Amino acid sequence: MRGGELDRRVALQRKSSTSSPSGEPQISWATIAQRWAMKQPVSGTERFGSEQLEAREQVEFRLRWSEDIADLQPADRIIEPAADELAPPVRSIYEIIAVLEIGRHETLRVLTARQTVEAP
Repeated sequence: MRGGELDRRVALQRKSSTSSPSGEPQISWATIAQRWAMKQPVSGTERFGSEQLEAREQVEFRLRWSEDIADLQPADRIIEPAADELAPPVRSIYEIIAVLEIGRHETLRVLTARQTVEAP
């Protein structure tokens, strides 16, 4: 993969669960890495149901393989743009659907989905 194709800075996050003092589970997200990635739209849909407009966008990210992100999985997520960018206008959260390795330790192809629900 050419370096010029990696034009988006993304944060890769992993969910962790801890218990509050009262014993309730608390979910938090920790950034495991920030990487340059290539972003490519795959598909998008819109539908109206339950008095709400629901939009779903599928996006593919390609990242250079590295050991610290080799175990990326569907329970993780991608934030774009990454937090270190100066005053990002809008940050999107992409839930990971699948992670596929292309070549031997060369590229990770990450299929994601972003969903928005708007009430009328």
